Amino acid sequence: MATGNRANIKYELLQWGRQMSGMPRHIAAKKIGVTEDRLQSWETGDGQPTIKQLRKLANTYKQSFAAFFLDKPPTVPKLPLKDYRRLPGSIHHELSHEIIMDVRSAMDRRLITLDMAELNGVSVPPFTYQGEISEGSQALAQRIRNDLGVSLSDQLKLRTPRTGFNYWRKELENSGVLVFQSSSIDVGDMRGYSIFEDVFPIIVVNRKDTEAARIFTLIHELVHLYLQASGLCDLEARTDIPPEEQRLEQFCNDVAANVLVPIDHFSVHPVLAGNDSSEWSEEEISALARDYCVSREMIARRLVEVGRADKVFYRDKRDQYLEEYKDAKAKKNGGFVPPSTDVISKGGRVFPDLIIRSLKSRRINSSQASELLGVKLKHIKKISTSLGY
Repeated sequence: MATGNRANIKYELLQWGRQMSGMPRHIAAKKIGVTEDRLQSWETGDGQPTIKQLRKLANTYKQSFAAFFLDKPPTVPKLPLKDYRRLPGSIHHELSHEIIMDVRSAMDRRLITLDMAELNGVSVPPFTYQGEISEGSQALAQRIRNDLGVSLSDQLKLRTPRTGFNYWRKELENSGVLVFQSSSIDVGDMRGYSIFEDVFPIIVVNRKDTEAARIFTLIHELVHLYLQASGLCDLEARTDIPPEEQRLEQFCNDVAANVLVPIDHFSVHPVLAGNDSSEWSEEEISALARDYCVSREMIARRLVEVGRADKVFYRDKRDQYLEEYKDAKAKKNGGFVPPSTDVISKGGRVFPDLIIRSLKSRRINSSQASELLGVKLKHIKKISTSLGY
């Protein structure tokens, strides 16, 4: 495997590894601790990394160390993702290497989930829900609520964004969707995305976003799965994408709004009935947001849609809430999340549950479970307890 202290590998594997990560050479070189010219020389066959350097490189690219000793590079899979939900006003760029690696991580988790289901003889039903733009946003929204088994009376009891997010996430998981959370990407770059598959489609939301915003992202991306499509997911109209994609994104927004805040119920809400003006206090907006367990921005938008406020009101409120979010984020000192909690927060319940079930049935051992979950052995017991084992 090595001549002296050098890793005797084919330079094409080094090209493949970096291509898989989507990482520019200058960033990869900095992370590995070498110059860009040195890394380039490895990738063109003019030099070879040491075994120690190759291990660091494999860790940086999130690849198996052994993969770099293959006879030829594996095929680089095409990402099934065109775009992703971002904060309003964010500038569009090509997918960053952080997002590329996040998408591939989500795809890997899905494959592991499928393998663990097969190992345990668990039958995974296909995702058969479908929708068409032609049926209208309100009709599809009602069907989604029916499919999920979510009644408005149950939703109105949620009250807090955290309770609401966990509730909707559980309902989506019960419907065969894998819901993951990302924590390594800035929310200004990515709020969420979805990957359609016939079995175990994926929705990923950004854990750095507010819980209320994550609820909207969940439902917006669920609409994409119903339409078996994906695309940009902005609240505001876009003119830099093709008209058909603009129509798709607006439709997904409309359906998500009708799922979370049904227009017929909202129009006669006591708060609206008690105010015959177009002026809305923060107290009124917050009360409505609390009732439907959505963001204040969502309520501001809904007020415009029922003709009780104008677009200037919505834009002002959206900008206000965005500034409040940025201020709160700047003051927040990210607290430590215990690994046993982090696994379920990021991976949902289906993914870790099937791994722990495989461990309990002795189809895999503790070391394998630890590797699949990405935690040390000492955390397995707490994860098992959290999952009810």
